[in-house]
Amino acid sequence: KYIPDDLYQLYQDDFTAEDSYVLHGEIAERALGLLLKRIEYISIVVDGLDECHESILLDSLLRIRDQKTYGITKWFFASRNEGLVRKRFENSKSAILSVPTKVVQTDIRKFLQDNSEQLCGTEEQLERLTDLSEGNFLMMRLTVDPFRNEEFTCSEEFQEALDDFQPDLGNCWFRSLQRLSQRSEQFQELAQWVRPDRSCECC
Repeated sequence: KYIPDDLYQLYQDDFTAEDSYVLHGEIAERALGLLLKRIEYISIVVDGLDECHESILLDSLLRIRDQKTYGITKWFFASRNEGLVRKRFENSKSAILSVPTKVVQTDIRKFLQDNSEQLCGTEEQLERLTDLSEGNFLMMRLTVDPFRNEEFTCSEEFQEALDDFQPDLGNCWFRSLQRLSQRSEQFQELAQWVRPDRSCECC
C-alpha cells in the first residue's frame, strides 16, 4: 500500500538518469530484504539459476531466504540439474524436487512432432534431436527456431543443425546472436527489448 521510507531512500541513492534498473546484486538484495521485513505474505519465484554461473548470486539468494521476515515468505527456485546449483541447495534447508529427464523429453518430442512440417526432418532426426536435448527445452527451441521462422528450409540444413548441436546454453545463445546479426536493423533493435525465450519471431 505504500513504499517504505528506507526503500525509497535506497532508490534515490542508487538512481541515476542513465540507469533506471538495478545494476548491482547487493542493491537488489537490500531492496528485497527491506520488503520482506514489511510484507505479511509473499511468494517469490526465481527461475533460471543455471543461467547464472556466479555463486555470488546463489549466496545472495540464500542469505535473503534465511533472514527473518515480517510474515510468511515462500520461495520457489527453478534450475536445470547443474552441480553448482544442486550442491548449494542440498547444503541448505531447501526441499529439492526433480523432474525426470525422460518426462521433459516426452514433451520435447511432442513439440517436435507438432512442428515437423517446418522442421523438414525425418523421424530419425527428430528422435536424435530429442536425445541430444538432454531434457533442456530451451536449448532445443534455440536449435529449431530458425526452421520455425523459415530462416532455414531444407533437410540438409536440419542435418547440419543436428551435427552442430551442443548441449550448452552459452553456445546456443551465441548461435542465436550470430543469426540475429544477419537480420535487419529493425529486428536487431526489437531483440534488445524481447527475451529470446519468449514468443518473438526475431530470433
